[in-house]
Amino acid sequence: MISSEAMDRHVLATSPATSSPANSLSRQNYWLMMIVIFSVLITVSGEIEYAKNGGDEVYDELTVGSNFTRQAAFLVLALSSVLGTMFVPPATGKRVYWPLLLPFIGLIVLGIMSTIWSDLPSMTFKRAMVSSIIIFSGIIIGRLWDAKQFACALITLSSVFLLISVLLEIYYRSYFFEEYRFSGIFHPSKQAFNCGLLAIASTTMYFETKRRGYLALALLALAFVLLTKSRTGLGATCIALATVGWVHFNWNQRFLSLVAVLLVGVATLGALGAFLPKYELEKVALLGRDEESADPRKLTGRLPIWSTALEEFSERPILGFGYGAFWSKKRLGKYERLNGWALTHSHSAYIEALVNVGAIGFSIGLGLALFAYQRFWRMKHDRQHRLAGHLCFAILTLAFLAGITEIAFIGDGYEAWTLACTLGFACFSGSSMEGRAEVS
Repeated sequence: MISSEAMDRHVLATSPATSSPANSLSRQNYWLMMIVIFSVLITVSGEIEYAKNGGDEVYDELTVGSNFTRQAAFLVLALSSVLGTMFVPPATGKRVYWPLLLPFIGLIVLGIMSTIWSDLPSMTFKRAMVSSIIIFSGIIIGRLWDAKQFACALITLSSVFLLISVLLEIYYRSYFFEEYRFSGIFHPSKQAFNCGLLAIASTTMYFETKRRGYLALALLALAFVLLTKSRTGLGATCIALATVGWVHFNWNQRFLSLVAVLLVGVATLGALGAFLPKYELEKVALLGRDEESADPRKLTGRLPIWSTALEEFSERPILGFGYGAFWSKKRLGKYERLNGWALTHSHSAYIEALVNVGAIGFSIGLGLALFAYQRFWRMKHDRQHRLAGHLCFAILTLAFLAGITEIAFIGDGYEAWTLACTLGFACFSGSSMEGRAEVS
C-alpha cells in the first residue's frame, strides 16, 4: 500500500481520541471509492485481446459499440458518485469556483442537447450520458479528495493496470511477436498514457516526499512507455514530466539535466551502432516502427483522415453532427475504403470534438481546459497548493499533447476519467496540503 503522511507541517495534530475514528472512516470511504472506480474502469477500458495479439488492433463490438456490462459499469460509477456527494464530506478548504464549474456543466448540457440535431439520436443520447457520468464523477472527485489522495489513486490504479498487463503478456508470450508492442489490457497507445500517468503521479509525489521509491516507480513506468513504441505517448510524457521537474531545479541543474539527457541519448545510439547492423539502429531510432509508418508526413495515415473529416465538418461547423454520431457505420465504411484500414475515430481529440459538438462545444471545452491550465500554473508557485498545481498541470500537458494524434483523453476510459478529475480539481479551490484523510 502507499502510505501518506500529513503534508502541512504547520497544522496542529488533533488528539488520537478525536482523530482516529474520523481518519479510519475516511480511509474506508477512500478505498471503497477506489475499489468501485477500479472495477468500473477495468470493465470499460480493459480488453485481453490486445495481450493475445501483441498490441495489434482490435476491432469488435467492445471497441466500437456498447454492451450490458459496460452500461452497468457506468451506472455503478454514477451511483457511487451520487452516494459520495451525499455521505462523504469534502476535503478541507474546498470551495466551488463557479467560473470553471459552470462551463463544465455547460458541456454536459450541450452533449445531451445535441441529441436534437444528431444524425443518430439514440447513439448520441447514450454517448452523452456516458460522458456526463464521467464528468460528474470527475467533479465529485475534485470536491471530495485532496491532491495527495488523487496522486495516490493514480499511482494505485495505473500500477494495478500495468501489473495485470505484464502478467497477461507473460501468460500469452506476446513478446515473441515480430512487430511486438507492449499493450496488455490496453491498446499500446493507451497503455503509453497509462504508464505516463503513473510516471507523472510518482514524480510529483517524489518531489513532495523525497521518497526514492516514487522515483524508481516513475523510471519503471517510463521504461514501459518506451516498450509501447508510442511516439506520441513518449514525447507527451517526457514533456509533462519536464513541467514537474523544471521548477524544482535551478538554472545550472536544468542545463546539466538537458546535457545529461543528450549525452545519454547519443551514447546509447553510438553503442547500438557499434554492435548492431545499420537497419537495426534505424529501427531503434524509430521506436521499432517501419519507415512508412514513422514518416511524419504520413502520420500513420492520419492526414487523409483529418483532411476528410474537416471537409465534412465544414458542412455543420456550428453544432457538429451530434455527440458520438459522426462515426456511423456508413461513414466508417467510407473511411476504411479511402484509407485502406479500419478505424473507429479521427485519431485527434481536437478534430473529434469539432465533428461531434461543433465550434461551440469545441470552444467551450478548449477554453475550460486553458482556463484550468492557467489556474494550475498559479497553484504551482503557491506553497499551499503546489502538489495539486504540479500534478494537474502535468496531466493537462499530457492530455493537450496526446490530443494531437489520439482521442483517449476525451473518450470513455481511464484517461477521460483522469482528465475529468483534473478539471474537477480546478473547479474547487482549497489547500492540497490540508487533506482531511490519510491514505495508508
